[in-house]
Amino acid sequence: QLLMGAALAVNPLGILVGNLFIGPLSDRLGRKPVLMRTLSITLVGHLITAWALLEREYLLFVLARFVTGLTESNTAVARAVIADHPELDRVRSFATLNATQYSGWLLGPLMGGIFLKWGDTWPFIVAALVMLPGLWLVSTALDSPADTQPHVQAPDPAPAAQAASKGRTTLGLLLEDGLIARVFACQAVYT
Repeated sequence: QLLMGAALAVNPLGILVGNLFIGPLSDRLGRKPVLMRTLSITLVGHLITAWALLEREYLLFVLARFVTGLTESNTAVARAVIADHPELDRVRSFATLNATQYSGWLLGPLMGGIFLKWGDTWPFIVAALVMLPGLWLVSTALDSPADTQPHVQAPDPAPAAQAASKGRTTLGLLLEDGLIARVFACQAVYT
């Protein structure tokens, strides 16, 4: 039971850690390249997870779930894509993104339960296949310079922008700012 709990917890841990660097990475490398890489790694991670289950390789299973979690944190990049395009209806776009994300969290386990009857690897194989439309959409829909090029932001007096301009990371800001650290801790406990 302890090993199963650890295996289940490592994916959200990967998402938590990935959220600290995937978004800033897309600032440096561009939105589209980071989304293409993270979706591809997520696809491969799901396939490795299925293979690890098939071979009953627990450590590989845990590692694959962690890496998949790291790259599943690319929602921050999707939010940045919306923010980069002023012609979008931001309220509707953010609401659609949030609804889609939470629908996935609800429907994913239900669908996994349906596919589980074919074997314990099938939910992960199907999850890998679900990445294909996302890869196609990102490869065809994101072609503007705002999506493909690194981002240079105008000076902003906000603490996060000041931290970035001084070369500090999101984690560094979290450790320096007590209020942000408390909000982060509350969100972590709540989640």
